Amino acid sequence: MGLEYDVADYLPGPFQDVGPGKRYPTRYHVWAESQHHTALGNNHVYYQELRERYGHQGYASNIVVPIVRFTRTDGGGGKLAGPILTQQVGSWCLSLVGCSVDCACGPRHH
Repeated sequence: MGLEYDVADYLPGPFQDVGPGKRYPTRYHVWAESQHHTALGNNHVYYQELRERYGHQGYASNIVVPIVRFTRTDGGGGKLAGPILTQQVGSWCLSLVGCSVDCACGPRHH
């Protein structure tokens, strides 16, 4: 992404699965897949699939997930600006609904 420190270079996730002979030809394809699931309204399922594929500690896994953001030019009802291709570290914050104990278990374990 051109960042001085790119967390995707150090934590597991689809961005480490990019290149010849890997799942994704380019990082663009990772973001495109993420946006496809967001458009379908099932990105929560997609994030769980990523956690199962790349995380090695179950629900406690920290993985880097692709995010496509759009913002308003005036911070409210103005024109859409974007897309902004970014990423975030996902752990309990993306799986509260899927927690088998309760919705507070994620914060207690992190």
